[in-house]
Amino acid sequence: MSELAMAMRRLLDCQGVSAAMLVDGTTGLEYGFDGDRSALPRAADSCDDARRISDTLEVATGEVELENITVTTTQCHYLTRVVPRERGDSLLLVVALARESTNLALATRQIDDHARQLFA
Repeated sequence: MSELAMAMRRLLDCQGVSAAMLVDGTTGLEYGFDGDRSALPRAADSCDDARRISDTLEVATGEVELENITVTTTQCHYLTRVVPRERGDSLLLVVALARESTNLALATRQIDDHARQLFA
């Protein structure tokens, strides 16, 4: 099993996480996945959403440094964390969490820790 596959598997150990994927932030190409695929949006859609939000922020505030996106529905939380790389485009770590069994603040912190360790 590759290091990336093991890192994605470890994300599923966080409370409430049902699925996670790592996506190229520019092309929408999926690099890694684990969990219930039906719990997540399509990789290209996640990339498009991040780009639209980033573009809107740039127009509205002049800031383009997107860190994360949190979307909450009646059943799930979706966290999208931008994972910068030294070379190449940033990646997006997209995680689906069951709303009824997740402390969103704690989950965000754990996912941020995992994101930092992906390329450490």
